[in-house]
Amino acid sequence: MNIFDQLSSHQWEYFASYYLGSQGYTVLEPPSVGPDQGKDLIAQLDNVTYLVSCKHFSRSQRPVYAGDECSILDRLIQHGAQKFIGFYSTCGSVSLSESLEADGVEYVIFDGLSIFENMMDVSFSVHQSLFREIRVVRAKTFGQEYRPLLCQCGCGSDILGSALSSSVYLALGEKGVNVEWCLDKHIDYSHNLILTISDVENCFSLNSLNKIIDEHERILESASEVSPLFDEMYTTFLEVVHQMIYPVD
Repeated sequence: MNIFDQLSSHQWEYFASYYLGSQGYTVLEPPSVGPDQGKDLIAQLDNVTYLVSCKHFSRSQRPVYAGDECSILDRLIQHGAQKFIGFYSTCGSVSLSESLEADGVEYVIFDGLSIFENMMDVSFSVHQSLFREIRVVRAKTFGQEYRPLLCQCGCGSDILGSALSSSVYLALGEKGVNVEWCLDKHIDYSHNLILTISDVENCFSLNSLNKIIDEHERILESASEVSPLFDEMYTTFLEVVHQMIYPVD
């Protein structure tokens, strides 16, 4: 699955404004609804004004051809811009580059691959609002050391890096309610009474994680006893799981 497939053309324009902002550009004119008069955005960097054209062809996987970008020189003049930015979910074609160079247009092309490689620069809230259906398979450590989440059965498996399903659950034991996490096949249902259980993968979305936390809080409020290790264990779980809350392909 291409990470950008879930976005509509209009969402792609809004994503472009956030992305360019993360790369140091100032967006002077954001996307608008209706006719755009040959520009999707106007941005500025180092006192240079850019006309931004957004093309979203990720579903068809075709490049952007010269015929898709008509009258670029006229559009630059119309909007008082000095340079052109192509913000494409696929890539620009050779014919597009040749056309721009023949017209003497100074340009920057952001293609799908380069955009994807720098997505960690975009704010977390943008990812959560736009990319809701991405299966996370790699941690966002930002240069810090990766912390595994080891299955509590003692097998040594990192459940964040495992292809096998795993769960986090509240269990009632001899010392009260505690939080535990295991590969599903290693959960011992006979050892403790499990009060609630959720897929660990559901914790990789902030919205889903917050719902799980709310459910846990409701159970704790009515619990007669909570394990003295609960706070430490729960903090560890949340800190490690937050490595995974990022839409990467």
